[in-house]
Amino acid sequence: MHTPLPNLIPQRISRIRREVAAAIWRKVREIPVYGSPVLPEPVDETAARKLRYDLVTPGSHFGPARGDWSQRWFTLTVDRPPRGGTRYLFWRCQGETTAYYRGQPWAGLDGGHLYCRVPPGGGRLYLDCGTYQTGDWAFKREDISDYGLRFDGAHLADRDEQSWQAHHDLEVLAQLMDRLLAQAGWKDVNVFGYQPDLVRASPVLRRLLAGFEDAATAWDAGGAVALRGVLRELFRALPAEVWQPGAVMAGHSHLDLVFMWPEREGERKGVHTTATMLQLTKAYPEFHVTWTQPALLEAIRRRAPGLMRAVRQQVRAGRWELTGGMEVEAENHMPCGEALARSLIYGQRRLAEWRNGRPSTVVWLPDCFGFTACLPQLMVQTGLTGFLSGKMGW
Repeated sequence: MHTPLPNLIPQRISRIRREVAAAIWRKVREIPVYGSPVLPEPVDETAARKLRYDLVTPGSHFGPARGDWSQRWFTLTVDRPPRGGTRYLFWRCQGETTAYYRGQPWAGLDGGHLYCRVPPGGGRLYLDCGTYQTGDWAFKREDISDYGLRFDGAHLADRDEQSWQAHHDLEVLAQLMDRLLAQAGWKDVNVFGYQPDLVRASPVLRRLLAGFEDAATAWDAGGAVALRGVLRELFRALPAEVWQPGAVMAGHSHLDLVFMWPEREGERKGVHTTATMLQLTKAYPEFHVTWTQPALLEAIRRRAPGLMRAVRQQVRAGRWELTGGMEVEAENHMPCGEALARSLIYGQRRLAEWRNGRPSTVVWLPDCFGFTACLPQLMVQTGLTGFLSGKMGW
């Protein structure tokens, strides 16, 4: 490394990470939102169009303390995206929400999905808001208070694609830098003042810091396009070791049909999640979805037939894989062997209908708290030779 002050590069990159992230969203503007009364029993989108709607003030509360299984519909109008550009709706409300466009579920909005793409034609959206939060995995989630759910408003923003791509390229390499710096004795890259020398820096860290010096200069001189060019070269200069294993990743949304919510909410969450997955398949041609539980497929077909037609298209295109073997991802201790056998038989029968006559080969139980001893023989007798779980260490 020939940089005279390599100790300053991490702080410089920390600044640029913030600046690139801030450059992603442009033309941010608030939009008016109108809300219905809170409904103790959920209604569908057709019925929602007939409800009375009043202007909702940001910062206002609605629904019962700590939330429950009620519903509130909202409506708003979004502008058509610019030609060749992308526009997004940011939804700032604590309830788990499904946006509808032209009568069909469009996208899910919740603690892990803070915004969605605006439909190409723009126009009116209806938003089905459940007065609950169930995504305990979601980042930056604020619990519902004794005053009920809080509505903080909605806004539109155009996304700068170059800054968006540069941000994620930079984050991958910057997180690698953070880890290597920690191994070299640095406690916090964002601390100002004295930092230890880099005598313990690995060759990879030295090469990375040298590349980051060039990347920082490119950003300051030429913005996101110039930054992306330097980062592409840096990726090429840092290939994985030949012994590193390969990894194949597929999108999957694990969803309990009944857990800490009624079955009807599990079905609504299925519609919510399917709409989000379809948006991701549109945005990313390389994205594939893994989906299980025929019982959930049937519930979505019943509640949103148009959504299931879109799923079938993705199945035929080879981008939506149906697997799992069981009608539902069953608990293994409470049901008897007969119940588990029926779940496997019915599940395999319905999966075969979707998979051109081919049943599943894998039992998919990622979140089961223990397994019955009779499961292997039931698997073999229903043509299942593989097993997936995330709970072997529990």
